[in-house]
Amino acid sequence: TNVMPMVDASGRSSKVTLWNRAGNNTYGHFARGRRWVSAATALIGEQPYHFHTKVMLKEPLAGGQWEWHQDFGYWYQVGCLQPDLMLSSILAIDNHTRENGCMQLLARSHRLGRLPHGVTGEQAGADAAAVEAARARLPLVHAEMHAGDVLFTHSNLLHASAPNLSPRWRRSLIVAYNAVSNPPRAGTVCPLPEEAPLE
Repeated sequence: TNVMPMVDASGRSSKVTLWNRAGNNTYGHFARGRRWVSAATALIGEQPYHFHTKVMLKEPLAGGQWEWHQDFGYWYQVGCLQPDLMLSSILAIDNHTRENGCMQLLARSHRLGRLPHGVTGEQAGADAAAVEAARARLPLVHAEMHAGDVLFTHSNLLHASAPNLSPRWRRSLIVAYNAVSNPPRAGTVCPLPEEAPLE
């Protein structure tokens, strides 16, 4: 699996590895884990399937920021139409703190609907004016987590993260789930439900 450095607007990079099939390895067992799948089913409200898994790496003293964005800002581009039927489950591999660039989110921002997205650095970022308006109205939350904590996020949640300027790693394992009834367009890089079952 290739590691992709994602450069932010300041030129720093965070690294991400992403794959669409839950294999029969440790990562695949996380994606199929009973507790995660049960939680995803309860939050989505219907049968989910594995959309993708990724590992996010912010190296000590070097890891870049992630610009403000919604996951659905780009999931919509592959033909998924219903944001309420998609989510991410984020496992903190290390402690996530303000010092090492933990996720920042705007509470209740998933209710704003999908915002326009463009490119900032090499990353998909939400429209700056819309983000500024949202930040003026909604509480900012620093999602500090202990290693082993899991955070579930709605696909329209506005979130970002600061650079890692600390001497400690900030790593995450993220499994995204989509409802079987909300498939992407055939022919995109994203899997259709029958290609990524949880059984």
